[in-house]
Amino acid sequence: MRYAFTCIALLFFSLITAQTDLRFWHLSNINGLSGTSVKTIIQDQKGFIWIGTEFGLNRYDAKNIISFKYDANDSSTISDNVIKRIVEDKTGVLWIVTDGGLCSFNTSTQKFFRYPLFEKNEKLKSINDIFIDSKNNFWIATDETGWGKMDILNK
Repeated sequence: MRYAFTCIALLFFSLITAQTDLRFWHLSNINGLSGTSVKTIIQDQKGFIWIGTEFGLNRYDAKNIISFKYDANDSSTISDNVIKRIVEDKTGVLWIVTDGGLCSFNTSTQKFFRYPLFEKNEKLKSINDIFIDSKNNFWIATDETGWGKMDILNK
C-alpha cells in the first residue's frame, strides 16, 4: 500500500511539474531598453509592461519597446530620466516618481504632467515612493517627512 501511494504521489508531482514550462526573455539596451539597471516594473490594466530604469521610462508590449525620456525644453515629457517607482490608479493613469519629482502619464494622450510638489512644500527635497490606496488616496514617502497622505490632485 505504501509503495502504491508513493508511486501515485510521484506520478502526480511529475505531471504537475511537467506542466510548468518557464520561458524567459531577456530585454536589454540591444532591444531598445533605455537602461540596464531596472528600478521598478509594473503591468498596467491594458497589459503593457512599464519598466523604469536609471535612463528613462519604457513601455513593452511583448514585441516592441518604446522609451520616454526627459526633455528640458518640453514640459509634456517625464520629469527626469531616473525612474524610482511606477503605480497605476483606478482610471488607468500612471504615476511616476523620478529624481525630478512626481508626474502622471495619460496613456490616451501620451503626455506627462509634472506636479510641482517641491515648490508647494519647501520641506520636500525628493520623493522616494508612492502608494495609491483603494479609496484613491495618494501616500508619498520622502526622506524629510516620512510617509504622508497627500492631496496631489488639488496641488
